[in-house]
Amino acid sequence: MIYLTRHAQTRTKEVVTARVVPKNLALESLLRPSAVEHMQRTGIDAWYTFHIPHSTPNPTALRLFRAIGIKNLTAPVMGFVYPDRIPVLIVAGLEEAHYKYFSKYGEVIVVNSRAELEIALKRGMEDCRKIALEYDEGLIATSHSIIPASLLDLIRRSAEIAVVSSGDLIQAQIAVLSKEGLASHERAANIITGFIKEAFAFISSRVGRVTEYEVQQFLANKFTEAKLTCEGEPPIVAVNANAANPHYALKAEGSAVIKRGDLVLFDFWAREAGNPEAIYADLGWMAYVGKKLPPTYARAFHTLLNARDAALEHMQNLLTHGHPLEPFQIDSVARNIITDAGYPNYPHSTGHSITTLVHGEGVTVGPSTSYRGVDRRLLLPGCLVSDEPGIYVKGRYGMRIESDIYVDPVKGPRVTSEIQREMVLI
Repeated sequence: MIYLTRHAQTRTKEVVTARVVPKNLALESLLRPSAVEHMQRTGIDAWYTFHIPHSTPNPTALRLFRAIGIKNLTAPVMGFVYPDRIPVLIVAGLEEAHYKYFSKYGEVIVVNSRAELEIALKRGMEDCRKIALEYDEGLIATSHSIIPASLLDLIRRSAEIAVVSSGDLIQAQIAVLSKEGLASHERAANIITGFIKEAFAFISSRVGRVTEYEVQQFLANKFTEAKLTCEGEPPIVAVNANAANPHYALKAEGSAVIKRGDLVLFDFWAREAGNPEAIYADLGWMAYVGKKLPPTYARAFHTLLNARDAALEHMQNLLTHGHPLEPFQIDSVARNIITDAGYPNYPHSTGHSITTLVHGEGVTVGPSTSYRGVDRRLLLPGCLVSDEPGIYVKGRYGMRIESDIYVDPVKGPRVTSEIQREMVLI
């Protein structure tokens, strides 16, 4: 470790020139090859990232620093990762012991004052002309635009340097799936697809006597038995008008009884428990409790199928003709089918990134008019996204079906598990 003292200002030259490291420290131990390639191709000299517990948590930084699972973090931690040299981690003296493991990856600089922090930042940006960080002008409420203004100002004051967004770098590092990650996703998707079919049978044998909450708990218990986790966020089971709320929050008390003539929405997600690198599956199906689907529901469901399938087909066509996957174009294709049929514009994106987080760090497949601002990132080969347009008629019913699409670098976009083609009649 490197310690900066109260007299560090007078020893700046000594600190900067102290970078002597073993050649056997492997750069790839932190950055994936796809991220290194992105930095080299775009001229990014360093990726600065940070985690500030409680106020600005940043799972991306914790993953990059191999700090997931460390307990009792209260002080900020930050660092620089480079495409061509070992990383530098800056930690508070209060929590120095937490980061002793990092010495096998790179340098750890311990700071105890603002002056020491500023010197450490200058050290991290030494010889850099362009750095990437979690900032994207105009964007709010996204995982790659969260840096506090005061911290951004400090970075800019510390060196004359170009600042660019780390958005695509995050995608290359985290949202592009490994072979093992994709396999874990597909295993989870196949298992929970089987469970949803068991839920249909569970309802069928209890029509008029079973509640939304009881079906949710049936599914949650199945997940546990199969060693899957939804990490405290159990599935959504919603009937009729409840399903018109896209993020309906189920409670045991007041949960609706499922009876004949009810329309039932299922939204369920899980990943393999005990594997920190396991990738989520996030799927949605619809069912009707009855022998024949009413015309109103049949028309809406047919429209929904067309919208979902159109998003996938548009992605495939874009790649076939050599065009980039611009998320807002994919979103608009599905969304226009819904609104052109006379249904309300749905209040969520058509899709979202899926990683070790159910709502992952990659680009969202949403409209260019989102209140969050315009996410200019492209959907990259190797990424996984959901495809989930919806129809919500307030006070009456809601419908949403969801499949997961993997942008296969060789075969192009494809769904990763069985998808719903017809309304399930219970």
